[in-house]
Amino acid sequence: VKEREHYENTSKYNADLIVAVERLYPHEKWPLNNAWTFYHIKNNQTANWLDNVKPIADVEYVEDFWSVANHIFSPSKMVGHGELAFFKKGVRPIWEDDVNKNGGGWLYQIPLHAHTFNKPGPDVDDMWRETLLALIGDSFCGRNSSGSVMSEQELTEQGETHLCENISGVYVTRRGKQDKLTLWTTNYKNERLTRLIGY
Repeated sequence: VKEREHYENTSKYNADLIVAVERLYPHEKWPLNNAWTFYHIKNNQTANWLDNVKPIADVEYVEDFWSVANHIFSPSKMVGHGELAFFKKGVRPIWEDDVNKNGGGWLYQIPLHAHTFNKPGPDVDDMWRETLLALIGDSFCGRNSSGSVMSEQELTEQGETHLCENISGVYVTRRGKQDKLTLWTTNYKNERLTRLIGY
């Protein structure tokens, strides 16, 4: 009986809390720090490669991100259907884009057999989702060489207050024996900054 009363009281509290939040923020969307674009890169061998790069949707709010992310193909289903990319709005997922032409990338290779025979291993869909969340949450920004998040003071002292501005997006590819997830950066010449992003 006590457990039931606790459950009913907790449920009522949660319901009241939801109503209170909705009153404070009626129909308000939560903006992302950057606007982003989901891309599908088609696998049409007869077309010009640039014609294969098709934007799916722009996202500027958390709610918009989830409405798209939850309804597009997952990378594991993309074999033979092209590739996926998620880039800052206005930046195309091609090296010829002005933002990317001096850039580089952090490449993560996932063997296709890494998650078979009930053995734990990285999964391309999980890696894709985690990377998207890290990008919209600016989680790559401001980490030191030990992987700890740097304080605003540390970033300012080192002159690296805009690490996230040096990330273009992420590109996922399925090829034969492995999946590839590449985080694209904008300035390969700045090795220190690139390492800070990648740690």
